Amino acid sequence: MKIARKIAVVFGIAVLLALIAFICIPATIGAIIGLWDIPDQLNWRAHTSPLSQDVINDLCMKFTLSSNDPRCQPGARVYGPDFFTVIGATFEPEDAPWATYDEVQQKLGKYQIMLEPLITDGSGRTYFVAHYDLKGDQVYQITMFFYADGRLYRLIADVGH
Repeated sequence: MKIARKIAVVFGIAVLLALIAFICIPATIGAIIGLWDIPDQLNWRAHTSPLSQDVINDLCMKFTLSSNDPRCQPGARVYGPDFFTVIGATFEPEDAPWATYDEVQQKLGKYQIMLEPLITDGSGRTYFVAHYDLKGDQVYQITMFFYADGRLYRLIADVGH
């Protein structure tokens, strides 16, 4: 009986080690790959170029940013994603209704690069998608989803890959 118990213990340990390897190795590999991406994500400016002074001036005016705002200083090196937080806060305010397509167009219409036709998804929701690009290089776009009546329901503006 002692041999059977030893075999059972060894088998149990082997199964436990196999489970640990099955769970931990993919997670470890995923973490390592994710860490490799961090320098690239932190260096997102390497994938695009600064906005022109005309675009910076236009955005500072349309989003009523202070002339003291670092983005609005003459000669500032400003990139499209530098405006993503103000765009999100303007169109998705925490304490007021979210923007409509018409309101977005007033501020970003000249940067719209694509407007998709109405889509009805499996849940019956009908919406359309508008894409904006402040730089025009299609690297860091702003994507907005609007209900059929024009109310914003999702805004994607980030530098994730």
